[in-house]
Amino acid sequence: MKGMLCALLVAPAALAAPRTAVLAMGNCSDADLLRDARLVRDLVEARLGAQVLTLDEFRRLVGEPPTGSLEEVRRTLARAEALFYADRPQEALVLLDGADAGLARLPPGTERWNAHAAALLLRAMTLSALRRREASDDAFRQILRLEPTHRMSASSYSPALRARFERLRQEQARSATVRLAVTSSPPGSTVYLDGLALGQTPFARDLTPGVYQLVLAGGGGWSFPRTVALRDDLAVHVDVAFERSVPATRELCLETSPDSSGVLPLGHPLRLGLLLELEQLVLVHLDRDGAEPLSLTATVVDVPTAQRTREGWLRVSRPGSIPDGVAELATFAVTGVASDRVAVQAPPSPPPPPPAPAAAVTVHADTARSWKTPTGIGLTAAGAVCVSLGVLFLVQGNDAAAQFNAAWAPGGGAPRPAQATELQALADEATSKQTLGLTLLGVGAAAAAAGVGLWVTDAPGKPGTSGALIVTPASLAIAGHLP
Repeated sequence: MKGMLCALLVAPAALAAPRTAVLAMGNCSDADLLRDARLVRDLVEARLGAQVLTLDEFRRLVGEPPTGSLEEVRRTLARAEALFYADRPQEALVLLDGADAGLARLPPGTERWNAHAAALLLRAMTLSALRRREASDDAFRQILRLEPTHRMSASSYSPALRARFERLRQEQARSATVRLAVTSSPPGSTVYLDGLALGQTPFARDLTPGVYQLVLAGGGGWSFPRTVALRDDLAVHVDVAFERSVPATRELCLETSPDSSGVLPLGHPLRLGLLLELEQLVLVHLDRDGAEPLSLTATVVDVPTAQRTREGWLRVSRPGSIPDGVAELATFAVTGVASDRVAVQAPPSPPPPPPAPAAAVTVHADTARSWKTPTGIGLTAAGAVCVSLGVLFLVQGNDAAAQFNAAWAPGGGAPRPAQATELQALADEATSKQTLGLTLLGVGAAAAAAGVGLWVTDAPGKPGTSGALIVTPASLAIAGHLP
């Protein structure tokens, strides 16, 4: 009974988990596109409810957009400093917490790091005034772990505080470290920790164990901010090309452009769908001819199979206005039912695989039936069986390899973590069957060659045998005549 009760309690929550996301695709600074995508999202959500991913849920994963500016953070630090010198350290600490949260959402760089270091020094002084010595030392260490040459101004800090900072610098130089290695796609991206630029990918550095914020920059955009808890050596790979396609405003939008044939690539949307563990994407795109919008398109994509399931579009008759029939387009995206105003484009069907070519070997001989003839026939037949099995194992191994490679296709989606065991099994199957197939092919070819040699070189005399051997990946046939 308890198990049944738990199932009843858990099931509604599982059903309410987001399974569909409505994303704008194209120029994420296009106000018309963002407006139309939000409208489609609201209409789809009205039908599907909690199954649709919300903006807040999206931002919890990819990071919040900046909610302030560096100047606002500096003004907050100035107020906190005034409160500290007014002997109100507890109030100063509250403001410093707010400044830290604001800094963490700003793009990294030298100015952000300098403001962060100033905030840490002020925090160290404030905690020291509150007689929290160890927490004060931790604030100092957060500066020294990334900038061991940092110097405190003699005009701004007391000799006792500076002496403590120097002692911690020496301790930090002797402390144990772990290695952080960062790679990226594409390589050459700048690595920022806590806002400080430390190098480019591929990157490796020994650091003091602790918690850091990792951000990569490249190609005019930023990766998602990551909280990295360094306890042991750690290797991190970041797909910057994908993550920078999400705009800094953190709208439900992906920056992308159609390919040479005018089709929007699905690599980045599928990667996001796998990351969010979604089942379906509704991609909203505004086609334009220069500055004038021509049509609004909704493409429905099944994430697990990476297939476009349906696509419909509306004609945009008045630039800058909401296209007529958006509600009908949203209905089509959910149900597949079109209206007079929704033009439907059938998704392309994959071409059927070509038939496997048959490999045929024909052997003719006229011999007297000595011991060589039946031995040759036996060896040839055994070789044929080995060749047939080798071809079969190669086909199966290649199929497994193709399935494994498809999960890591360039520009496509990365596999879910839960698929790791399945993918490892595919890799093992591909390796073992390809190796076995090649071995059987080699053995079979050698046996068949020996058999044919015995058969052909048997002493001529009375009319003997003639035969044909036909081998395909799915079948084996031997035809012949014995006297």
